Amino acid sequence: MSSARSRRLSDGRQLLIGFGLICMVASPFGVLLTLQDRDALLAFRRQAVAAEATVMDRTQRTQGYADSKGRARSRQVHELSLAYDIGRPVPLDRLAQQSAGSSGAPLVVTSHLTVSRFWYDRLTVGQTVPVTWVPDRPADIRLAEQVLFRSSAVYAVGWWLGGFALFCLGSALAVLGWRGLRRDE
Repeated sequence: MSSARSRRLSDGRQLLIGFGLICMVASPFGVLLTLQDRDALLAFRRQAVAAEATVMDRTQRTQGYADSKGRARSRQVHELSLAYDIGRPVPLDRLAQQSAGSSGAPLVVTSHLTVSRFWYDRLTVGQTVPVTWVPDRPADIRLAEQVLFRSSAVYAVGWWLGGFALFCLGSALAVLGWRGLRRDE
């Protein structure tokens, strides 16, 4: 085998090993960061109360920002204006059991919530959507479905499986690259 061909094969094998090791190291960090976010959501969920909110208005605007290199960029921001009653909240886990005739004086609050394009397209003016908040901060609201899903075991298992798959891919690439280097020598 010629020296140039051997060197190309060696460089390709080293690339496989490097990419494999990066995958193996990155996967636990991705899982760890996601699970830390889940822990914060679980703490929020324990304290949170919920109510049905009515979509009062939908706005879409372009927001300018500078990227990491200082270049001007823009992105679409989707906002919902929601009105909800903080006078009759229910615990988040019992939102589905909430009765319409709850006692207590209505105390309607309006808040603006930035949402993803998915939620912006899904919700229309006049539609109701469950929202949740911590009683100390009624203006800091979140969509209940997002909180419930992102703090669920299904969401965590998905990240664990994804991280495991990335680790396995990295291991396989590193082993293939290592075996190829050993064979080329």
